[in-house]
Amino acid sequence: MTKGVESYVQVAQDSIGKKIRNTEFVVVKPDGSEHVVEAQVVILADHNGDLIDQNRVARLLTAILEQLEITNFYLKEMASFDGKHR
Repeated sequence: MTKGVESYVQVAQDSIGKKIRNTEFVVVKPDGSEHVVEAQVVILADHNGDLIDQNRVARLLTAILEQLEITNFYLKEMASFDGKHR
């Protein structure tokens, strides 16, 4: 049997902002003894402490990656250019 309590704790502000979700589970063994298990999950938050939409972050990172791949392609093309006009 497991029972749990969850809470949010705002950490000190930094450049990206974070919230930490703390979860504490009390595991009850068949003999009645209890063991506490704690877990923490870091969640991105804005400067107001509001949670950031993780799907929006994933879309933004995907768009950045696509632009970097295009830039990398053109940089390779420029590096292989021998200076002769065709």
